[in-house]
Amino acid sequence: MINFFRKIRKKLADDNKPLKYMRYAIGEIVLVVIGILIALSINSWYADRLASANEQKLLINIIDNLSTDYQATFELLQKVRRRQEIHLQLYNASIAKIITEQSDPYSAEIVEKTDIISITWDNHKNSIEKISKREIRNELNQYFSSHSVLLKYTVDLNDAIMNQFRPYLRTHGIINLNVVFKSSPDKDDMDRLNFFHVDRLKSKFGTDEFNQIILELFLGTQDVIQSLDTILKYNLQLQTELKAYLN
Repeated sequence: MINFFRKIRKKLADDNKPLKYMRYAIGEIVLVVIGILIALSINSWYADRLASANEQKLLINIIDNLSTDYQATFELLQKVRRRQEIHLQLYNASIAKIITEQSDPYSAEIVEKTDIISITWDNHKNSIEKISKREIRNELNQYFSSHSVLLKYTVDLNDAIMNQFRPYLRTHGIINLNVVFKSSPDKDDMDRLNFFHVDRLKSKFGTDEFNQIILELFLGTQDVIQSLDTILKYNLQLQTELKAYLN
């Protein structure tokens, strides 16, 4: 095809017909420009299709991660609520200066740290700008902001456990060391209900120091619970938005 146009151009030049040659040259330029525009249009169309396909895969993956996070967050919420109930029961027992018949208040569960895991945060905290719809970007930003708040509250609660409650228990010999050392490294087989020396624990009931520590644990756990509730709400909203957008 190129040789064909070259032959026409050469013939027009040899025949000394500059006007016809100029018309031909202009036409050839126009054809080249049209060809370039068509190629650019095709490339743009292909790039848009590829970007759309990649975004769809991203959103499907986010939905899957959110679903996994929802279940894990819900289970964690139930666990943290149980711990708060233990704090309340311990505080009430301390105020009354008696040991209740319930065994739960003396479970080792209340000395364990609270760990937050979010697959969505780990996998997609840097993916927000890859999403074209502004409303969904805002929803995802809101979800991640709530996750950041939850992390802060969790750090505060774990700090109270590690730097206040555990040292207090060790200082006063309230932890049953036999239970600790007989458990496996992962502590799955720990006898949590015999973790404390109940008589030594009872001896601290009614003291300001003990009540203050339990109060700090209760309030810290309350912050985590409220934050987990918020996370669950935003999680469901975001899943709904994403599914509607994909459909």
